[in-house]
Amino acid sequence: MKKITRVLAVIIFVFCGSNAFATAFVPGEVLVKYRSGSVPGSLSGELGKIGWAKIRVNSGRTILQEMATLKRNSDILLVVPNTYGQFLSEPSDPYFDEQWYLTNVSAPEAWDISLGAGVTVAVIDSGVDRDHEDLADAILPDGWDFGDDDADPSDALGHGTQVAGVIAAIQNNNRGISGIAPACKLLPLKISLGGTGAFTEDAVAEAIIYAADHGAQIINLSLGWIDGEIHQVIVDAIDFALNKGVLLVAGAGNERGPVWFPAIYDEVLAVASSDKIDGKVYQ
Repeated sequence: MKKITRVLAVIIFVFCGSNAFATAFVPGEVLVKYRSGSVPGSLSGELGKIGWAKIRVNSGRTILQEMATLKRNSDILLVVPNTYGQFLSEPSDPYFDEQWYLTNVSAPEAWDISLGAGVTVAVIDSGVDRDHEDLADAILPDGWDFGDDDADPSDALGHGTQVAGVIAAIQNNNRGISGIAPACKLLPLKISLGGTGAFTEDAVAEAIIYAADHGAQIINLSLGWIDGEIHQVIVDAIDFALNKGVLLVAGAGNERGPVWFPAIYDEVLAVASSDKIDGKVYQ
């Protein structure tokens, strides 16, 4: 089981890239972290489990004004703007169809040991098509949409479904492709707002906490920030998951320049893509 888990972690991001969504502040929202023992009793939801809350800026005030006011509260440790992250790009069609990577990572040999049965992978992304013929049997029923705050993690963008296919597409059914762990289960956690590629850091943090509390052994994050910042609410969520024994995997970004967050965080397994002969896609 350990071998198939590691193989899965290596391959999840073989198709990473970049997209057009730049890091930007979410209008009218800040995130606050409370001191231990000072968390308000009214704090609820996933963020409340790690001492954080999302606060709407009062009408007529700027985010900077609201942050300055909140920082004067001795019970608050940290006040930061909420920001948008960006998804990594979808698999390119030739690579996706040929699946040369299965041989490169010795997946057939790993399948002799395990196909991933008993492993739950949380896909924190744009959602997953729950009716997809190559995925439907792998999808667990208790997914959630943190972008729109409802119980429907359906994928209107397509990005999450493609990532899910690389992970868990059914094997030997004469359809589509074979996933790297075709017997694992998927926990679909949508973070995008509606059918767009926009999502916020509080949604990612909430999804990580939810995944850890709902039995995920692996969390897939094909997303990130390239702003050079360490987004503390996500770090705290990652630490929450790590304390439950969860393996987190994030795309390095696959661009010239710095590694994206959260892949740059030491406790996260950062993965970048390679070509058919194991050369670097980006030098």
